[in-house]
Amino acid sequence: MNLTLQAQLKQFLNKIRNPVCPVKVELLSPTHLGQLNSAVRAPEINQYLQSINGVADDPNGFVESIVTEKNCINFAVLDSRTNQVIGLSRLKKVDDLSKKAEIETWLTPEKQNRGFNYFIKRDVLAVAFKFLEIDVIYCFVASENIAAVKSLVRIGFRYNRGLDRVVTNKLDCEVELRYLSINLKGYKMAFCRRLKMVS
Repeated sequence: MNLTLQAQLKQFLNKIRNPVCPVKVELLSPTHLGQLNSAVRAPEINQYLQSINGVADDPNGFVESIVTEKNCINFAVLDSRTNQVIGLSRLKKVDDLSKKAEIETWLTPEKQNRGFNYFIKRDVLAVAFKFLEIDVIYCFVASENIAAVKSLVRIGFRYNRGLDRVVTNKLDCEVELRYLSINLKGYKMAFCRRLKMVS
């Protein structure tokens, strides 16, 4: 991503940010990377990464694989109160021709199951649909991660069982992945519905 586009995206994120949200999303920077590298060295987080990604001997490999991957836009997820990095989200495999991209989000274990996914996805999907003008965002989620699947369905993602797949991670374990996707119409309907429920 060139510097002009980065500046425009930072401005867009500042414009859509809600100051009362418990988390905020920023473009991943070297400062964020330092915090992430420190986080993945913690034994409990490294063990967690092994369980979901098969990152065995090199915890820093998890972060490095993210920042070196092409056709990705990486975001740091920060605790709005402390400004500490608590995870990351990214749009990967961004395809300008098909107008599709995959979304992926990871939070440190102690920050999971607190409803943060809604706020993270709201902002990253806004980038995808309003800033990048992508047509479809999809993701693959481990079938046993029921909380994540339910969270995605609540914010407008829909199943396409024909695109589910089974992969083998680096620890040689098979993982069944569910395919879910959302388009601009689904995004607008889901977030407008949520706002009406809250008001």
